[in-house]
Amino acid sequence: MMPQMSPIKFDSNLLTARESEVLKLIAEGATSKEIGQKLGISYKTADAHRENIKKKLHVSSIAHLVRYAIVVGLVKPEYTLQ
Repeated sequence: MMPQMSPIKFDSNLLTARESEVLKLIAEGATSKEIGQKLGISYKTADAHRENIKKKLHVSSIAHLVRYAIVVGLVKPEYTLQ
């Protein structure tokens, strides 16, 4: 049996525009290095954004971040079966 994830509390004002942008890229599978390159920031700054987002959302995993991004509409889940 899989462990249950905690409920997501949505607050549209919780994240800054930059944090939302970083979260979208995280949910799309980008690494901190890739995020940094895309946004013109260092990978350490991208890491700092990632940690700030986790703290603000009270989550500890990337899975929770991806789930949040889907719920709030930053990304759409894509399913491909091969």
